[in-house]
Amino acid sequence: MPSPGTTASLIVRATDSPSVDNSSKPTSRDRCSRSSLRAAQSRVSVTLEDYAGGVTEAAIGIDVGGTNIKGAAVDLRTGERITTRVRVPTPGGGTPDDIAHEVAAMVQGIRAEFDERVTASAPATLSCASPHAASYDALLDTVGVALPSAVRNGVALTAANIDARWINTDAAALLADASGSPCVVVNDADAAGIAEAALGAAKGVAGTVLVLTFGTGIGSACLSDGML
Repeated sequence: MPSPGTTASLIVRATDSPSVDNSSKPTSRDRCSRSSLRAAQSRVSVTLEDYAGGVTEAAIGIDVGGTNIKGAAVDLRTGERITTRVRVPTPGGGTPDDIAHEVAAMVQGIRAEFDERVTASAPATLSCASPHAASYDALLDTVGVALPSAVRNGVALTAANIDARWINTDAAALLADASGSPCVVVNDADAAGIAEAALGAAKGVAGTVLVLTFGTGIGSACLSDGML
């Protein structure tokens, strides 16, 4: 099974990001004044030097399941987490609006933690008031969401262990509107398969590889010479 960071990092590469109106998106200064989403802290490899060196491929990955919603910010070059992995219970029933609300809150919390981690280790010249903060902020502009559903062009076609009202819902538009960021939505097992082909056990492997995911439900992705 792929690591959470590996899976999350490839969600945003599965399809092109849609455009959304970010006019109401919180600024770096706004985020620095908010409390981060508290979770059990784990050791993550974030250093000021990494970002001063110009990490240009990072995003937030969210995995929506029938029992829990999990998320973190990841470095897309390596699949490694650059914030704490956060997990919250999936709202009872798993309706589109309820899940969108939780995803938006998680995105805000992950961004707040990212800001805190960078600015806490930075000199005063790289504080939240610094112009550098905006460049850090932009790293997490895109959100990738893995959904327990068949997904085509951002629209959910089925619903496994989530509310049936997801069917025919434009999940990408719904979650983008809720979070204030471009959102890419793909099937959760497809995300795992793409991740393994790019960064995991299936990288560079010829022939057929079957990726299985086990959670509230069971999913699969079949790769042929690295292609889903």
